[in-house]
Amino acid sequence: MFAVYAKEANLDDPLASLVVGERPDPIAKERWVRVKATHASLNQHDIFTLREAAIACADHYLAGQDPMQGYASPLHMQSLVGFPPLWVTVSGSEVLRDDTVEFAARLAREGGTVAMSVRADLPHVWPVILPEAPATTDTISEMAAFIGEIA
Repeated sequence: MFAVYAKEANLDDPLASLVVGERPDPIAKERWVRVKATHASLNQHDIFTLREAAIACADHYLAGQDPMQGYASPLHMQSLVGFPPLWVTVSGSEVLRDDTVEFAARLAREGGTVAMSVRADLPHVWPVILPEAPATTDTISEMAAFIGEIA
């Protein structure tokens, strides 16, 4: 997540962080829920909702790096104070849901600005892979409204 990297590298803070399908804790594999892939447009196989695939992707994502670094696992940062405003959405049917909800809740507890949307029955990063879907239009409208509120 660039906002974490910017904080650790003493760069200017971004205005906000807009996230679709965040992975705030790639080492929390034991917490990742088992979910049933149901999105018909992907022939019942959304690989990013399958727990085993998520574990393999997390291992690849870390590539041997320290998983406790903030930009690898923002949930493990000592403090989220000063984190830029966060707008985040995640599918209610994907394995990363619980980590994302936990990260947003922690940021809010530490005084951060958080807007979160959990969407039912959509694949991971649906705005990218389903650009014509009504849910994508709604998601982009929510992002734009959030930017308008903080800008």
